[in-house]
Amino acid sequence: MKVVVTRRAEEKLERAYDYGYVNFGLSAVVRLQEELEERLLDKNPLGYRYLILLKTFKLIYYIDTESSSVIISDLWDVRMEPSSLVERTLSGNNQ
Repeated sequence: MKVVVTRRAEEKLERAYDYGYVNFGLSAVVRLQEELEERLLDKNPLGYRYLILLKTFKLIYYIDTESSSVIISDLWDVRMEPSSLVERTLSGNNQ
């Protein structure tokens, strides 16, 4: 199955990797990447799904069965104010 990452999610993943590298070292970045790869295709109900990574990030994605792709739509730092995620989602700005 192909994994597709939206521009927003890609930017946020890169920032998370950079932050993890600077503050916690390469091993933290590797752990985040490994956990992402291991858990991304876990069986979940249809629709939007999420993974909690390193107790800090919520990766939001869905599976497009027509194209056999995983679409990663966002990466959320769970320490942030939840209303900003709602505002961002309602604005439709997910590219």
